Amino acid sequence: RKNQFRASVESYTIGPTVTRFNIRREPGVKVNQLSSLITELQVDLNGDLSVRVELVVRGKDTSGIEIANPKPSMVSFRDCFGEMMKSTSEKLAIPLGVDVDSNVITSTIDSFPHLLVCGTTGSGKSVFIHSIIMSLIMRNYPSELKFILIDPKKVEFSKYNGMPHLYCPIVDDAVKAVAVLKKLVAEMDRRYTLLNRACVGKISEYEEVRKSHPEMEKLPNIVCIIDEFADLMGQAPKEVDSLTQRIAQLARAAGIYLIIATQRPTVNCITGTIKANIPARIALSVTTAAESRIIIDEGGADTLVGKGDLLAKVPQYKMMIRLQSAYVSNQEIAAVVSYLKS
Repeated sequence: RKNQFRASVESYTIGPTVTRFNIRREPGVKVNQLSSLITELQVDLNGDLSVRVELVVRGKDTSGIEIANPKPSMVSFRDCFGEMMKSTSEKLAIPLGVDVDSNVITSTIDSFPHLLVCGTTGSGKSVFIHSIIMSLIMRNYPSELKFILIDPKKVEFSKYNGMPHLYCPIVDDAVKAVAVLKKLVAEMDRRYTLLNRACVGKISEYEEVRKSHPEMEKLPNIVCIIDEFADLMGQAPKEVDSLTQRIAQLARAAGIYLIIATQRPTVNCITGTIKANIPARIALSVTTAAESRIIIDEGGADTLVGKGDLLAKVPQYKMMIRLQSAYVSNQEIAAVVSYLKS
């Protein structure tokens, strides 16, 4: 198609899920012209809907065309976690996944500070959430980090029952969830009072002051994970919306972090205010480009392969990154949780 887009393939990079062909344009050819070729490329590749164009490739002076591998290779949680242990000592660090260049991409929860995860059934959303929980419970003592797990499906977080890191028993009911969120807002307000008394602005500064004043109360970080947020919004929309907004706006300095997961990213569920206060987004495979735009403000998530293939938009990295998230098995979760219980 040289008459349409004067460019050549300079090299290719084989990742776990996709192969990226690095495209170098000839002088005078605009990058934006490349995005108009997606449909034609999909037709030429026998209707392969996974074709995605990356206009700007991070760290390279080329554009990229990503095409799904015939057989994706699995990324193990153990390998990702091992790499992360070598690269950072930050206790709130989590592995987001492996990029096309096979590098493990990590970020910290307090840099988010809240996270929105969306993807259809079978896209790997639950496995991604489990990899976050596993990373945090393996690097933090129960005195340093607590979890609030809200699970309307009743089965997703049952593996963590009785774990010492739980702030309260796992919540599986909308009425209880509203009560727990109210309690969390009250705890947030109480923490701000303590920070005010200590004349500090955030929890890390409070912990520094506490080292020289051991009589001060220890404040563990709290991570609240809401699975299937759309279900909660369907049952108690006003209370859940106002409480999550309050937490998203104010909780960061108090050491409280919110992770919201949903498989139905509609405007009614993911409201504008929630999006404005949650800059970190993870989009796994979704059905339409409109849903992709609701999550990450641009298309692309509708062309993902599924099973952990994701687009990450996090403040630490200025641009969208395509990653394959780590797979953590039920046996690994059970082994870690039973060890923590013992």
